[in-house]
Amino acid sequence: MKVPLALHILSKIAFVLLLVACHKKVGLENIAVIGHAGNGMAIASNLFHDNSQEALELALNTEGCSGVEFDVRISKDSVLWLFHDEQLDQQTNLEGSIGNLTSAELENGHYTSLHQEKLVRLDQFSFQNWSGKTLFFDLKPSVVGDAIQSTPALFVDLIDQLNVGVNNNVRCIVPSKSWYNNLPVSAYIDYLMYIPSSEDFDFYISNYSNLCIGFVMRNSAVSKEHVQQVKNLDRQLYLFDMRSPKGIRTALKKYPTGVITDDIKATLIEKY
Repeated sequence: MKVPLALHILSKIAFVLLLVACHKKVGLENIAVIGHAGNGMAIASNLFHDNSQEALELALNTEGCSGVEFDVRISKDSVLWLFHDEQLDQQTNLEGSIGNLTSAELENGHYTSLHQEKLVRLDQFSFQNWSGKTLFFDLKPSVVGDAIQSTPALFVDLIDQLNVGVNNNVRCIVPSKSWYNNLPVSAYIDYLMYIPSSEDFDFYISNYSNLCIGFVMRNSAVSKEHVQQVKNLDRQLYLFDMRSPKGIRTALKKYPTGVITDDIKATLIEKY
């Protein structure tokens, strides 16, 4: 029986599309998708403010999202709170910083965004609902006066007290070289080093690969060769700062361990 020309052409198109779809998936299936500060930062379409409970829960409830990154600061009375910037004034109804306020003062804090989400006190967040997810604690040192109030040991001690490592994979992102030399050993916490630029790459890889499980870098500072170099050392590399579909595609094609993305849905579309 002779196949109609139109049907023959359609079958060819379907075959090409299938090949493209299969090609797109090769090597991408093992890349972890991590929500940046919950459901992303600096994205106008995001429903909730970064580092809010609502943003974290939205990300963790998204199928295909492996976990979340969030920014952790220590209050004046040594309690972990989520907030990205040093100063509260521009984004909340409070003044000053997390480090110079007590938890009693922070309890009344909320963002000045549309939904006025409350500031998150981490020991009141229900981690038990997200068993198996990977949690990235981005450690933010608090400066009070001229002194750094929060220390690596205090951060790790407070995180250990949350008992999140029993059911979750816990990663702490270390902000500087000076901190890394003072990190205590923890049974449930793995450390990732933040590499500030491509110029710093060789130094960090040479001096810190034996002390941590991997690194975190800005997408624009990383090449595909950088990623492979880290993987050759049996270490992980996570990329962040990607907001457009083009930026997300560029990051995924470098085949990192994971992407800490500002647009989870767009990343999952590009990945699958």
